[in-house]
Amino acid sequence: MTGRRRLSPLISGPLIAVGLLAGGCAANTEPQDLRELKRAESPNDSLACPPAVCAAEADFESPVFTAAPEAVLQALKEAVARQPRTALAAEVPDPKQVIYVQRSAIFRFPDTVWLQPVALPEGSSVIVYSRSNYGYGDFGVNRDRVGLWLRLLREALAADLVE
Repeated sequence: MTGRRRLSPLISGPLIAVGLLAGGCAANTEPQDLRELKRAESPNDSLACPPAVCAAEADFESPVFTAAPEAVLQALKEAVARQPRTALAAEVPDPKQVIYVQRSAIFRFPDTVWLQPVALPEGSSVIVYSRSNYGYGDFGVNRDRVGLWLRLLREALAADLVE
């Protein structure tokens, strides 16, 4: 005996079924101009935006860089490419936007993340919006993701950061 406990069939059966069903859950990958975003009433999303750019209240202030908007977006895309269970869902030309789906580790629920670069008088930045596609709450997952992705972007473009 290894000391490992096994889940009873009454628990493991439904867990397996939910996992299989969730793996096939579709994600909302429709483009949307994040400057005009209306956030959900439920606490399962997170928004990062530079000051005075987004209509919705942001959870984080996006950093501003001296690099061009395309360079900021490219740096973030490279950082995101290293994130687990994350796939590029779409690239949209107008408004310029990249959309990702990142699935949860166990049940494979999809969260959609939109990235939209913005030109500013003092440089450029990016709007990041992450939201769960299913459920009411998300235990802070989207907020943690947006915070992490902003940190990775700051690290990638530290030399171009506007103070």
